Amino acid sequence: MISVVISARNDPIGCLFTARSLLEEAKRFNERFEVVIVDNSDNEQDWEMLKLLIDPEYRIKEDIKLIKDKVSCIFTARDLGVYHAKGDHIIILDSHMMLGRNSLNYFMKCFEEEKDVGVAYGPLVYHNKVEENAFHSRNIYTFAPVQFKELKQDHTKIPFRGAPFGFRKDFYQEINGYGALSEHKFSWGGGDAYLGIKSLMFGKTNYLIKNFIGIHIGPFKDDPFLYKSSEYERIDNKARWVGILVAGYILGGEELLQARVNRVRRRLEKFENFDERFLHNVRMLGESERRWIRENAKLTFKEVQSKWQNVS
Repeated sequence: MISVVISARNDPIGCLFTARSLLEEAKRFNERFEVVIVDNSDNEQDWEMLKLLIDPEYRIKEDIKLIKDKVSCIFTARDLGVYHAKGDHIIILDSHMMLGRNSLNYFMKCFEEEKDVGVAYGPLVYHNKVEENAFHSRNIYTFAPVQFKELKQDHTKIPFRGAPFGFRKDFYQEINGYGALSEHKFSWGGGDAYLGIKSLMFGKTNYLIKNFIGIHIGPFKDDPFLYKSSEYERIDNKARWVGILVAGYILGGEELLQARVNRVRRRLEKFENFDERFLHNVRMLGESERRWIRENAKLTFKEVQSKWQNVS
């Protein structure tokens, strides 16, 4: 069984399209399937709209599970969704994405053919030029690794990307999911790469499945209604960088933490003043998981980094 977990924060319209497209795609899938939506919007109107749009009479179908969470952290929401998911395999999607035709079948095929799969990723595409003006748009080539290795017809080795991606639920539990980024309920950035790197450190291989495609559907900067209803209108940008710094400290200690601080300083002047008290809190947030990884992982971050040159 596959469970698709979606974190829907202040994005009920995008989530509606995503959920309904998944139900249509599931008709081409021979195995059991469910959608788990964790709504962590900061207002009740979005929750009520989400329930109404999925089923006008509030009768949620058996293959859609709605969960309410008041914590704004996307990784806390995803961990909660995985916990409640019944599937042996989990797919993570953002609330404003669709899957390409037969993506579910290609996803399962990868796990059936490759026994060492940690996290399976799909390319993120935009189905028309208008969507390149989406608020969440990004150049997916910035996520590409230095080194590729072709494996069979549809699978390519790759260290990490963002959504869409998936994994076996038991492996997700084995590596403690998003770990500190979820437990401390603060983060909006760095988690997908962190999950992918942890997978490599636990001796698994991550794959890019060329036909497991995520299609971006907004929200759009030039559409006031969708933009105003999205997570990006009300998000605290600094929370993104906290997660990236904590993940860096967990993986690479003081060296990687300082490298990421310098990287953020170069990109955003308003976050350049990371004083020692702030960095002390970053270390405290990540220290417990840093110790846990040292005790349980099969490879160190530097060993992984020697194989994949852009994991930092």
